[in-house]
Amino acid sequence: MVNLMNYWTNFANTGTPNSAELPTWPTYTVPELQYMVLDPDLTPSRALRADDVAFWNEFVPELLESSGTSKVRNRWSAPW
Repeated sequence: MVNLMNYWTNFANTGTPNSAELPTWPTYTVPELQYMVLDPDLTPSRALRADDVAFWNEFVPELLESSGTSKVRNRWSAPW
């Protein structure tokens, strides 16, 4: 719990949770998909629920295409 408070304090003060006294909190990037499990040990892990996400990444575009609403995504994802 103390480490978690230290991570939050570091992040608030510096914009990064890391410090020399704490294990490194991995930066989240798409290829690695690393994240920190907020358990008592603050365990780094990767690809949270990747199977569930893969399903939605495949299912939603197919659903939009079959319902004829695939162009709606393009309209709403355009930069303003």
